[in-house]
Amino acid sequence: MKNSKMILGVVFAILALAACSKPSGSAEVSTPSPTANKSISTPAPNPTSATDENQPRDVCKILTKEIAESVIGRPVKPKEEDTSAHCVYLTDDGDGLGLFFVGVGTKETFGQALKDSEALPNVKTAKADGFGDGAFWSGEQLVVMKNGNLMVFAGFVQNDSKPLVTDMATKVLAKM
Repeated sequence: MKNSKMILGVVFAILALAACSKPSGSAEVSTPSPTANKSISTPAPNPTSATDENQPRDVCKILTKEIAESVIGRPVKPKEEDTSAHCVYLTDDGDGLGLFFVGVGTKETFGQALKDSEALPNVKTAKADGFGDGAFWSGEQLVVMKNGNLMVFAGFVQNDSKPLVTDMATKVLAKM
């Protein structure tokens, strides 16, 4: 099985790098990292970049248990550390899916996140069509911008997680 800590590390590297390119004047919101007692900063929602109804305030209301189970094909349980900014569902054997809300983004922050992903060692980055207003693969994580929201879709499974991440992103983005 893939090392889920490594996958989470890539997700949080993208989150941290995207946070470094936050728009000037934005406040910071601390998001706890499940892999350490440190926290990373992500841009606070900026009402000038996206409307309030487009802000995912509780990510688990967007990535529901029902969607996670339909995508992974087995019963899942929410991970206890979930916050309004991220939501992870796991099976009893440790496979799972997650959605991480980075914050409000612009074309510039999305472009910077893409450049930052391309700079990560041993991580293949490729543009992805058909997801929101822009998307790219960073390893097996899908980074998507939709309605001014920057988010990361991740899968933690034994085999190639891209098909599951694609299915999850399609179902979640249809709700937004």
